[in-house]
Amino acid sequence: MLKKTMVAGAVALGLAGCAAPTRIPLDAAARDKLAQVRVVHALAQDEIVVRAPAAGASAAMGGGLIAAIIDSKIGEVRQNKLQGTLAPFYASVDDFNFRSLFAGSLESSLREEKTLRFGAIEHAAQNLLHAEAEAQRKALPEGQGLMLGTTSYTFSPDFSRLSVATQVQLNQSGKEDPVFKNTYFYQSAPVGAGEAESLALWADKDGARYREAARESVVQILKMLRMDLAAGAADAAPGPQLALTALGTPVNVAVKGPALEDGANRAIVRHTDGTLYSLPHTTTGGLPQ
Repeated sequence: MLKKTMVAGAVALGLAGCAAPTRIPLDAAARDKLAQVRVVHALAQDEIVVRAPAAGASAAMGGGLIAAIIDSKIGEVRQNKLQGTLAPFYASVDDFNFRSLFAGSLESSLREEKTLRFGAIEHAAQNLLHAEAEAQRKALPEGQGLMLGTTSYTFSPDFSRLSVATQVQLNQSGKEDPVFKNTYFYQSAPVGAGEAESLALWADKDGARYREAARESVVQILKMLRMDLAAGAADAAPGPQLALTALGTPVNVAVKGPALEDGANRAIVRHTDGTLYSLPHTTTGGLPQ
């Protein structure tokens, strides 16, 4: 199990603010021309990687070798402090298969989808190469579509929250540009105060909190996808404006926009760039100092 600590780092989730909108809504004209959509979804990770991220010295000092060395040393110290909690955490979730959970839930969710008719749903352990994806897009028969999805997951930098992101793009036969595209981001409520304390709590009771958060993430990601497919160019009934924070993966994002769903503990918000976020209302937790 400790072999996992040798991995250089977890997959970075797309949280940085983008200058250009990331969303391409599915309009009625494109939807009407899609008789069937084939789906290829890739989830490269076998398991979550617990790795202390860079401390931010490179960014603060403007880069350079000295800043990189400082980042490396701080990360090494943090990683060494976590060693005692890593083995118990991995042992507690060793039997939990996030990829299978997501794959099964994706299939059942898309089979129930009414806005589009989904055909074959394929699952892969790595993303399609650009050339391969282009070839498949160009080979689409008339009226057919190809939806490519990628999912990655990690902990927030202080290990208090589980973060999951799914990117989706839908291409239609005869069109070079996608007719639908967006990113869906989930973050759990914080567990513990961070670092080793959080990892110990994630491992507690056979990893109960981790398993619960992982299951919730899949439900929320797929709910956001289906909301987006049905929304069209604009959400039919934008809710009240909310401001929430997505904890850094790799940087904090101040998420602002209409609430498409707002519950006692969690809300789904469409950010200014079109990305959908499912975030907890709580603001506790935070980045390590």
